[in-house]
Amino acid sequence: MWSTSNRRLLDATEQMAGIVEDPNVDLYANVPTAEKEHHHTLRAALILLDHNGYHAAQLIALRQALGIWPAR
Repeated sequence: MWSTSNRRLLDATEQMAGIVEDPNVDLYANVPTAEKEHHHTLRAALILLDHNGYHAAQLIALRQALGIWPAR
């Protein structure tokens, strides 16, 4: 479970990094699937990083509480 959850967080982060690092991507272009105006690519990247960081911290706290931290 830990490996799968960790991999999914890392994969999403790596995919977003690829988008942000692509010189052909306009970071200030609106995200087509956004529900609100002015929800641009850079904002989506920052939200993703914040969201995934929060959940990574939850997984770490859970492992610490279970006595199975640090990761092996």
